[in-house]
Amino acid sequence: MAHAAIELEHVHVTYRTRDGLVEALRDISLRVEPNAFLTVVGPSGCGKTTLLKIVSGVLRPSRGRILLFGEDLSQARLEGKFGFVFQRPLLLPWRTAMGNVALTSEIVAKQLSREQRLERAREWLGLTGLQGFEDKYPHELSGGMQQRVALSRALSFHPQILLMDEPFAALDEITREAMQGELLKIWARIRSTILFVTHSIAEALLLSDRVVILSHRPGEILETLDIPFERPRAELLRGQKEFVELVEHVRSKLRGPEGQLG
Repeated sequence: MAHAAIELEHVHVTYRTRDGLVEALRDISLRVEPNAFLTVVGPSGCGKTTLLKIVSGVLRPSRGRILLFGEDLSQARLEGKFGFVFQRPLLLPWRTAMGNVALTSEIVAKQLSREQRLERAREWLGLTGLQGFEDKYPHELSGGMQQRVALSRALSFHPQILLMDEPFAALDEITREAMQGELLKIWARIRSTILFVTHSIAEALLLSDRVVILSHRPGEILETLDIPFERPRAELLRGQKEFVELVEHVRSKLRGPEGQLG
């Protein structure tokens, strides 16, 4: 069997607080195939972001093992195999859009000349719909534009794995839907493996090949769904009966013991 892009084997995460030990994730075993788009949904505080942190190597699991393309996580980190898009753009205010995107290649592609880095940055900004805004500073861009810059920055070195932590959560509904469409277009072109976290059930079903549903803390996998809708997907999918029924199925899984959403 070929190596998975991401493989978690019986991962547990427990951390210490002032009030004692807190169990964040319990016995997570998960396999994400190369070029797949997998989304994790779950109630607030269930460990979704913690899951991304242990895949990125920012946080070490208390127990269990993580492999990227069959390699130990530390080796994959050294090789720069993944990019990260956060909830907020986290752009450097003193750099232009192009300067922010070029920052990644300055770190992981030092063999490139300055001209090559800027040309690569220009290409990605064009791909995310920001042609003509290359020389604008973050304060001159809307929230949606800033997030496009952040996405361009993460993609500019062609990561094999892209980790995305609720990247569209702060955007208005119209901009969010536009960004979802842009992401699908870009992913169809680059085919990186994407591990995506969101609170939005509809967003998860629209974007993903598979959706993992986590329980209330400690986060355990309640169900893994294979999404049946063919690609490419359009906004009209949201109104179809099968889509609405699947949204309700996931929502029912996320309801707490008293029937309330977490």
